[in-house]
Amino acid sequence: MWRFLYSGIGLKDVEAFMLLILICRFILLVIRYDFVVAFKIVAVNGGAAYLWWHHLIDITIRYHEVLMQVSFTREFTDQSLTLQKGSELEAGLQASWWNPIKTILIALKKGWTYKDYKIDPISMLFAKYRDGWYGKQTLNRIYYFFYRRLFPFLFYIVKTWRIQFGNTIFYSLCTRVQKKYCPYFIRWHWTMLFTYEFLEPGFQNFYIRGMLYIVNVLDPRITSSLKTIESNKANLTGWGENAILTRVIAETRVEKEWLYLSLIAMALAHMAIIIYPMLHALVGQYYYVPFITENTDVHCGPYNKTLYSGGNQPWRNAIYDLDNRKKEPKKKFNLIKFLRRFLKFIKKKFKS
Repeated sequence: MWRFLYSGIGLKDVEAFMLLILICRFILLVIRYDFVVAFKIVAVNGGAAYLWWHHLIDITIRYHEVLMQVSFTREFTDQSLTLQKGSELEAGLQASWWNPIKTILIALKKGWTYKDYKIDPISMLFAKYRDGWYGKQTLNRIYYFFYRRLFPFLFYIVKTWRIQFGNTIFYSLCTRVQKKYCPYFIRWHWTMLFTYEFLEPGFQNFYIRGMLYIVNVLDPRITSSLKTIESNKANLTGWGENAILTRVIAETRVEKEWLYLSLIAMALAHMAIIIYPMLHALVGQYYYVPFITENTDVHCGPYNKTLYSGGNQPWRNAIYDLDNRKKEPKKKFNLIKFLRRFLKFIKKKFKS
């Protein structure tokens, strides 16, 4: 416990905690149902939690300048940056947790290279034919046209589109077009995460503006004031100015510290906002956030309670009851009946 407080937690520690929760749930579900059902439920929960886990690493990388100043998150941030750069072996991590597709591409890339040389099996196949064979030069031209010009151009286009629209297209294909193959629990948490991403630019813009203000305003103010004080001391002049500049430096440092603390608090709060739904996804539960949850329910459609759909959604029952109350026919106001009852009430009072 003290090690986590002083040195912080790493990616392996969080992954081990997530796996522990999934294993415990798997054991309990096997006791209650059977092996196949338990495996399917845990797989659905793990898939939903992986979405939040991937996003948690992304926002950690965005706030790495301030999170590196906190001892509790320093190791986690450092390993996230190392993982982003692709040196998974240096970090001692399993890249498959964060980006399994990248792991496959790295394996293929290493299989195609030998001592910094690319292995091209098709070129090796052409090399086996004799030079006098008719059509060899034509086939070589056609092949190298595809290999050196067309394929790199298409790869550049696909890579550019993937960076800009890849997540949106993949989300639409899984949760809209082929939603019958995607469990409702994963679709709900994915839609929730997608809604979060529309609201996150406010946090990010505040963080970027705060860091720019520190780097471009506060730090130059401190540096220029220190240089002026040093030059005045060397020339034995400007003692009154030195006193003013010393106060300016102290005030600027206090402002910088408070701004740093504000940015750290915002980054930690943002991480907590992502960790909260990730824990719910691990244990197969939903959660309620005003407006966002209702928007997610509308996008995901009707909720059918099954073994793989996770926990209950009590807010839907409350909304359903409210809608039924609104649909009930309202009684019309009858002025004559109201006056008769009012006169009867007054007569009883006078008689008594």
